[in-house]
Amino acid sequence: MHHVTEPADVDAFLTSLLAPEDPRLDTADLPPISVSAPQGKLLHLLVRLTGARRVLEVGTLAGYSAWWMATALPPGGSLVTLEVSPHHAEVARRNLAGLPVEVVVGPAAASLASLAGPFDLVFVDADKPSNVTYLREALRLSRPGTLIVLDNAVRQGAVVDPQDENAEGTRAALEWVAAEPRLSATCVQMVGGKNWDGMLFARWCHDGTKPIRLPNSSADICTNSASPTMTRVAGAIDAARFGHDGRTMSATPSGSTATT
Repeated sequence: MHHVTEPADVDAFLTSLLAPEDPRLDTADLPPISVSAPQGKLLHLLVRLTGARRVLEVGTLAGYSAWWMATALPPGGSLVTLEVSPHHAEVARRNLAGLPVEVVVGPAAASLASLAGPFDLVFVDADKPSNVTYLREALRLSRPGTLIVLDNAVRQGAVVDPQDENAEGTRAALEWVAAEPRLSATCVQMVGGKNWDGMLFARWCHDGTKPIRLPNSSADICTNSASPTMTRVAGAIDAARFGHDGRTMSATPSGSTATT
């Protein structure tokens, strides 16, 4: 009889091969809704490939995704993560001890309004009804070249069901990104241990006033000239392909901070 392989089994296989550094953090009594290990490694690679030095996360939970991104930062890099629950934040602080991470406690919308940019990469994984607010603030805190990532963008297909109120915030976020002239974006479906979902990837390509267009097309395209970090991208790509350019992923580099 043919063995039916479950997506979670494939995730475990991929994690053992490609993400063996999976930290398996203490999640205490927190809900199991963080990204999977392969998704965490994807976030890690995105930080490295973009050459990000300042990273912003909306939605900390136990600090799992923050760990993956923080361990990809170059020397002197930093990550700010926002969490509404003091209990969740305390768990995350323990898990992220020694990393260059600041955990900010409070409603994300208010915390975002108090921040100053620019950030090089923003990861949004918080309450879905507020997605548009978070994305709008993420763009305000960005610069040309910043990459914005939104988690849970498919929601087991509910994103295309106009009757599903739980997916309304996600649909609104996708529509907002599609209408924002400064952003070039795509959404990728994913299946794995976290069931069927996906991530939205959006990059600020230009200031919206002088769009670059393909010949004989009305479609805007991105240009690399807008990004001040593009001169570092080639080196970051080489570092991601060949290891860690002399740096070792560790759960205990110096520089951890926490504020309330």
